[in-house]
Amino acid sequence: MGAPLTGAVDLPFETVRQGLPLECARRVLLWVDAWPEAPDVPIPELWGISGAIADLRARIANLAPHDLPVAIAGESGTGKELVARALHAASGRAGRPWVPVNVGALNPATAAAELFGHARGAFTGADQARPGYFRRAAGGTLFLDEIGSLPESVQPMLLRALESGEIQPVGEAPRKVDVRLLTATDADLDQMSDVGRFFRPLLYRIRTTRIALPPLRERPADIPLLFVRFLTAQLEALGAADRLREGGGSWVGRRVIETLLKHPWPGNVRELRNVAVQTALESAQSPQAALPAHFVAEQRARSGALSDPVAVLREVSGAPSAVEGRDWAVPPQALVAALKRHQWRVRPAADELGVARNTVYAMMGRLGIRRPGDLTRDDILRAVDAEGTSDAAVVARRLQVSERGLKLRLRALGLVLEDR
Repeated sequence: MGAPLTGAVDLPFETVRQGLPLECARRVLLWVDAWPEAPDVPIPELWGISGAIADLRARIANLAPHDLPVAIAGESGTGKELVARALHAASGRAGRPWVPVNVGALNPATAAAELFGHARGAFTGADQARPGYFRRAAGGTLFLDEIGSLPESVQPMLLRALESGEIQPVGEAPRKVDVRLLTATDADLDQMSDVGRFFRPLLYRIRTTRIALPPLRERPADIPLLFVRFLTAQLEALGAADRLREGGGSWVGRRVIETLLKHPWPGNVRELRNVAVQTALESAQSPQAALPAHFVAEQRARSGALSDPVAVLREVSGAPSAVEGRDWAVPPQALVAALKRHQWRVRPAADELGVARNTVYAMMGRLGIRRPGDLTRDDILRAVDAEGTSDAAVVARRLQVSERGLKLRLRALGLVLEDR
C-alpha cells in the first residue's frame, strides 16, 4: 500500500473500490472505498465497518437459523471460532449447549472415544464411562476446529453421525443424538482429499454450506477501529484509559495509523490484537502512543525498506516526545550520529559514547536499526541495483551496516561482491 494521497486527484472507480488512504491537511487520515450497498446485521464482537465484514455478518444471519452443517474457512487469526459462536448465538439453538473442540489436540488413539463417548472398560485406561463431545452437545452446537487434523480412521464415523444422526460410542450400542455441526480449518481440505488424507464424502457433507472469512489485509478500513478497541481494552486493564480521552484522541498519531495500514497482517486480527496490547504496555505512561520498535523494524524489512533510524523514530510514534520519554542510555540521535561517523561499526561507536557494545545493540533493536545478520539476499541485491555497483563499501553505506559485517553476511548467504 502506497503513501496517503494528498491534494486534488481524479481517481478511477477501481482504485476507490480497492480502498486507499487520503491525508487531509497532514493531520487527518481518511480511508475511502466503495462497496455495494447491502443490509448490515449487527452481530456482537464482529466489529468492523468495511463492506467485507458487512457481507460476513449478513452471511451469518442468513445461515444461522438453519440446522445445516457450516464449514468455516479462513487464514489463522481471522476469527473462525468467533464466527462459529455467532452462528450458534443467532440460531434456534442459542441457550442450549455450545461445545467447541480443538480437533488438533485430540489423541489419535482415543479420538473416537472422545468424540462419541465410551463405556467403562472399553479400552485400557477407561476406568469410567464418558459421554463424549457429541452427547455433551445434544440439542445444541458442536464446533470442531482444525477439522483437517481429524484422524483418518475417525472420519467415516463422523460422516455416519452426520448422515444418520446416530453415533457409535466405543463399547456401547448406537444412539441417536441431535447436534448441529460447525467445522473450521485453515488447511486445504481439497488437496488433502486428493492425496487420500481426508475422506472426500465427509468433505462434501461438512461443506453443505460454507463461510469464507476475509483476511485482515482485505478489510483495511477495519484496522484502525479494531486497533483502537484492543488498545482501549488493554489501557483500561492498566488503569490508563484516560490516555485516549486526553487531547481528543490525538494520543494515537497519524503516523501510527499509516504504519498499521501498510502492514500485510499475516497473523490477521490475532496479530493486530497483540500489537495493540504491546503498544498499550509500552506507551501507557508516555505522552503519545508508540508502536513496538520490533514491529516497525519487521515491517520495514518485509517491505524492503532500508534501515533509516530517523525515519524509524518518526514511523514508530510520529512525535519526538514519545522517544524522549523512554529510558535511553544515551540520546538516540547521538547513537545514530556515532554509528554514522564510524561507518556503522559498533565497537568504535560504543567507545566514543562510553557505553558497552551490548547497550548499543539493545538500543539499535529498540530503534529498529537492522544488524548485518538481519539482511536478506533480496535486501542486498536491491541495494546493489540502487547504487549501480557491487562495491562492498558502497553497498554497506547504502544498507547502513559495517563493511565487515556485510562481508560476513555475504559469506553466510553465499553471495560475492567486489572490494574497493
